[in-house]
Amino acid sequence: MIALICSCSADRDWEHTEPELVVEGWIEAGRAPVVMVTTSVSPSREFRTVGQLQEHIVKWGKVSISSPDTTVILFGKTDKDYYPPYIFTTGWIIGKAGETYTLNVEYEGMHASATTTVTAPEPLEGLSAVKVEGSDSLFTLVARLNNRSSDKKYYQIFTKVEGKDSFFVPAFPGAIDGSGIADNAEIIITQGRSIERRNFSSNFVKGDLVHVRFCTMDERSWRIWADFDAHTSLGDSPIFPLYRNPATNINGGLGYWAGYGSTYYSIEIE
Repeated sequence: MIALICSCSADRDWEHTEPELVVEGWIEAGRAPVVMVTTSVSPSREFRTVGQLQEHIVKWGKVSISSPDTTVILFGKTDKDYYPPYIFTTGWIIGKAGETYTLNVEYEGMHASATTTVTAPEPLEGLSAVKVEGSDSLFTLVARLNNRSSDKKYYQIFTKVEGKDSFFVPAFPGAIDGSGIADNAEIIITQGRSIERRNFSSNFVKGDLVHVRFCTMDERSWRIWADFDAHTSLGDSPIFPLYRNPATNINGGLGYWAGYGSTYYSIEIE
């Protein structure tokens, strides 16, 4: 611990780093793309309000998606079902399993790009709510996977509680390497942290209507989410801290552009 403290330096000019484009985007089989773009926030010794941070939301950038057949420029709009509450999308491109899509973002002289392939959806075998041991009101969800195929598969799970969450939040841990689990494996689903909630609980409670988005993806996208899980679990650890950015597939920026094969489920906790 002393070695870690002594290795810190106050001489670094970390308050004057150049901004980078930060992209969070995906395209699902059978659905329109969603892309959110911000600029990175430099560390500061001064307090910043939420209003000041909203200045980093990119609303006037040029965002386009190319498939083998066409290139479409996305339009921006306010949408409170996402965070940040501003997205770029289009109805002229709908995700297709097996199709490859290239994303390009341009803003104030910065350019970022990424390519992803949409994977085929993989339905769950089952989804149920299970009481937390020693409690009558707390629950986790248990998903049963169909993992019998010899093809290597990668998964990510998101949840959204009706009336509590505006958008899907990555479950924790949500990134699953299919090669490391058995056929018909059962996966415990707990809630991830949501910026909308002050009081965090990983468990669900009686009366919750939980929506689950179960996604397949390629290995590169999965590694990004696996890194996200690692940062979530170890980001505050003084013993095993992480000193690197999460993985990214964005050239010229940070973040991710992922192709998902998604299936959606809803379950009411009773």
